[in-house]
Amino acid sequence: MLGIGFVGVTMNPAMISRVQRIANARPLVNTIHSSFITLGVVIGFWIGGIGINHYGLTAPLWLGAVLAALALAALLPGLGQLRRADKPAETPLPAPEHQVESA
Repeated sequence: MLGIGFVGVTMNPAMISRVQRIANARPLVNTIHSSFITLGVVIGFWIGGIGINHYGLTAPLWLGAVLAALALAALLPGLGQLRRADKPAETPLPAPEHQVESA
């Protein structure tokens, strides 16, 4: 996630090609994926502009930090599921068989 955050928009072609490969290059899937990328850029600029108007030029830095923290918080439930999936299932041990020794 940090890598995608650092390179930003340059990762979009790689993400689009991965979506195309998985979705068998269906036009609607490609259009929706590209539209959501653009929507994210538009919303980010809009919120950043509001922040600059109200709080000055440092507002986008704080906004970016808050959004990154929210993104990490959104990953926490998935991390818990991964940990549970990595643990081997606890199976009860079979009861020991009692052997009767003859005298």
